[in-house]
Amino acid sequence: MMEIKSLGPDGAHVILNMVDLIILNNSMNEARECLEDWEFETRVGATKNELANLLETFGELIDQQRSVE
Repeated sequence: MMEIKSLGPDGAHVILNMVDLIILNNSMNEARECLEDWEFETRVGATKNELANLLETFGELIDQQRSVE
Protein backbone atom coordinates (compact mmCIF):
# COMPACT_ATOMS: atom_id res chain seq x y z
CA MET A 1 0.00 0.00 0.00
CA MET A 2 1.29 3.45 -0.91
CA GLU A 3 2.67 5.51 1.96
CA ILE A 4 2.93 9.28 1.67
CA LYS A 5 6.17 10.47 3.28
CA SER A 6 5.86 14.17 2.47
CA LEU A 7 3.78 16.43 0.29
CA GLY A 8 4.69 19.97 -0.67
CA PRO A 9 4.71 22.54 -3.43
CA ASP A 10 7.74 20.91 -5.10
CA GLY A 11 6.26 17.42 -5.21
CA ALA A 12 5.49 14.34 -3.19
CA HIS A 13 7.65 11.64 -1.69
CA VAL A 14 5.86 8.31 -1.57
CA ILE A 15 6.71 4.68 -0.96
CA LEU A 16 5.12 2.23 -3.39
CA ASN A 17 5.07 -1.51 -2.98
CA MET A 18 5.36 -3.85 -5.95
CA VAL A 19 1.58 -4.15 -6.38
CA ASP A 20 1.28 -0.34 -6.48
CA LEU A 21 4.03 -0.11 -9.10
CA ILE A 22 2.41 -2.73 -11.30
CA ILE A 23 -1.06 -1.16 -11.02
CA LEU A 24 0.27 2.27 -11.97
CA ASN A 25 2.43 0.86 -14.76
CA ASN A 26 -0.44 -1.13 -16.25
CA SER A 27 -2.88 1.78 -15.96
CA MET A 28 -0.50 4.18 -17.70
CA ASN A 29 0.20 1.63 -20.43
CA GLU A 30 -3.52 1.10 -20.97
CA ALA A 31 -4.10 4.84 -21.31
CA ARG A 32 -1.25 5.09 -23.81
CA GLU A 33 -2.62 2.28 -25.94
CA CYS A 34 -6.36 2.98 -25.73
CA LEU A 35 -6.66 6.75 -26.00
CA GLU A 36 -6.57 8.34 -29.42
CA ASP A 37 -3.73 10.79 -30.09
CA TRP A 38 -6.14 13.75 -30.40
CA GLU A 39 -7.59 13.17 -26.89
CA PHE A 40 -4.56 11.81 -25.05
CA GLU A 41 -2.94 14.97 -23.66
CA THR A 42 -6.27 16.51 -22.63
CA ARG A 43 -7.41 13.43 -20.74
CA VAL A 44 -4.08 12.38 -19.22
CA GLY A 45 -2.47 15.78 -18.67
CA ALA A 46 0.80 14.73 -20.27
CA THR A 47 2.13 14.00 -23.72
CA LYS A 48 2.67 10.45 -24.92
CA ASN A 49 6.44 11.11 -24.79
CA GLU A 50 6.21 12.21 -21.16
CA LEU A 51 4.22 9.11 -20.33
CA ALA A 52 6.70 6.92 -22.22
CA ASN A 53 9.52 8.31 -20.06
CA LEU A 54 7.55 7.59 -16.90
CA LEU A 55 6.72 4.08 -18.10
CA GLU A 56 10.39 3.45 -18.78
CA THR A 57 11.27 4.48 -15.22
CA PHE A 58 8.50 2.33 -13.74
CA GLY A 59 9.63 -0.62 -15.88
CA GLU A 60 13.18 -0.26 -14.57
CA LEU A 61 11.92 -0.15 -10.97
CA ILE A 62 9.80 -3.26 -11.49
CA ASP A 63 12.70 -5.10 -13.13
CA GLN A 64 15.04 -4.14 -10.28
CA GLN A 65 12.57 -5.34 -7.68
CA ARG A 66 11.99 -8.63 -9.48
CA SER A 67 15.74 -9.28 -9.68
CA VAL A 68 15.98 -8.87 -5.89
CA GLU A 69 13.22 -11.38 -5.17
